Amino acid sequence: MFNFQLVPFSTHHISDSLVIFNQEFGQGYFDFNQMKSISSHKNFFGYSIVNQDRGRVVGICIGYHSFLPEANFTLPLNKKYVYLKSIAINSEYQGKGLGKLLLDKFIASADVLKQAIYTTVWVKEENTSVFEKMLLKSDFMMHSEYQNFWKEKSVIEKFECKKCGNPPCTCTMRVYLKK
Repeated sequence: MFNFQLVPFSTHHISDSLVIFNQEFGQGYFDFNQMKSISSHKNFFGYSIVNQDRGRVVGICIGYHSFLPEANFTLPLNKKYVYLKSIAINSEYQGKGLGKLLLDKFIASADVLKQAIYTTVWVKEENTSVFEKMLLKSDFMMHSEYQNFWKEKSVIEKFECKKCGNPPCTCTMRVYLKK
């Protein structure tokens, strides 16, 4: 195992994070300005795993507390949630328990806030992804599912989905909830 440290996400981590997000989710998932805006939001919180030997971020978990869900979700709109926006691990470090470490830290933070957590997962096939399995083991339940959820947005933002390729993204979005 390598020498790592779990630390609060910092704007100094944005460049390394963008490399990981592009690698894991596709070109254009986030850009620098989006990440800067996300990380400066008043309700933002997140964590990074830094490889101390290389001084590089190898894992990221970001989200918001006291977040009102988007109107097109079927979650109760008058309730505030902790929103787990993204977890990503550099491919060289996957399978080492780092995603679970980040998820557990995120859940512990949400427990302090006494707010339910929701997150979304992109699905192309019927198979359950590694992330979904991790969520289920951590007592998340699938709440709802939306076909072609990112189709229009992927065309407008020219997002190249890792699962679909060039726009449009035809992935299904699954919403998971932990109360």
